[in-house]
Amino acid sequence: MITQAAIRVLHIEDHEMIARMVADMLTSAAIQTYHVQRAGSHAEGLQYAHEHSVDAILLDLNLPDSRGVKGVSVVRAALPGVPIVVLSSEGDSVTRRAALDMGADALFDKADLNPCALEACLRISVRLSQARKECSRLKMLLTGKFTKVARLVLRVTGLHNPDLVEHAIRVSQIGTGIAMEMGLSDECIAAVQTAGALHEAGRNSMSTDQFAASGGWHRSSDLSEIGKQLEDGAAACGCVDWPWPVPEIILQQYE
Repeated sequence: MITQAAIRVLHIEDHEMIARMVADMLTSAAIQTYHVQRAGSHAEGLQYAHEHSVDAILLDLNLPDSRGVKGVSVVRAALPGVPIVVLSSEGDSVTRRAALDMGADALFDKADLNPCALEACLRISVRLSQARKECSRLKMLLTGKFTKVARLVLRVTGLHNPDLVEHAIRVSQIGTGIAMEMGLSDECIAAVQTAGALHEAGRNSMSTDQFAASGGWHRSSDLSEIGKQLEDGAAACGCVDWPWPVPEIILQQYE
């Protein structure tokens, strides 16, 4: 009994006979149901994909308005999360490698097309795509949770001295800006942002009298105390299993 939702396939193919043959292969599959929509050109296919939801693309490399593997990169740029399976009369290793480098998930030779292999490839590619989207959603959710933990620690630090909160926020913003200018990954940017917000957490280990006397350090003898506070802050933040090396980044500030 088929319980999965139908997979919506956009087949960009200018030869109607080939398109009908592929549609028959997929619609007769016993494991999964498919809804196949044909587009006769690159432009028509992209237009359809922008107006309708599609789960996978079957792409011919030789179309009236697109020739060769460059068409794969155009579709990949327009539909970054959608699996692309190429069906081509050019199934040699060079074309296959080039298509994969351009962003295709697989390539099948039209002259030797195996219905079972094609169906399995489409089904698995779509499931992997759905799994990646779910991982991204969960990652965003967890990032939000960790951000709330960071805000909580920052608020506790602010109870000790409200001025520290403003300073920590400035450091976090500056670090984030530098990380973005450097073109670092989203994970690295999140790590720098969080570490910047928490880098003063170690000051909570000081007594009120110590804190009052510590403003405006500039003597070399004070550096060891600053280092100790950063170590205390890194140790405190180490109690949380961050997805980024937050304690290590805090310690690097002293180094």
